[in-house]
Amino acid sequence: MTDKSQNISKNIALITDYMEKNHTNDIKLSDIANLLGYDYHYVSRYFYSVFNMSFSEFLILYRLETAINLMEKTDKKILEIALESGFQSVRSFNDCFKAHFKMSPTEYKKKR
Repeated sequence: MTDKSQNISKNIALITDYMEKNHTNDIKLSDIANLLGYDYHYVSRYFYSVFNMSFSEFLILYRLETAINLMEKTDKKILEIALESGFQSVRSFNDCFKAHFKMSPTEYKKKR
């Protein structure tokens, strides 16, 4: 493995570990830039080149994945799932969920 690919692997591990531990907080790309010790704009381009999406898109998908996991493994209410997944409100959770899955969280939960 080259130094560059080792560095990318290390950075990805740091990013995903940080996301796992902090996805319920109001995290920003600047937090990731500080974590990695790089300029905000560099990290923005880096993030897109590695993940093929913006940081905000990645964070939303991470939170939706967490929500799906909670829906499938628990009987928690939609409000609890939304908040435990890192969404600030049920409305923002519903909007993101519908945009990605083309159905509401309630509809998804009924189908499972």
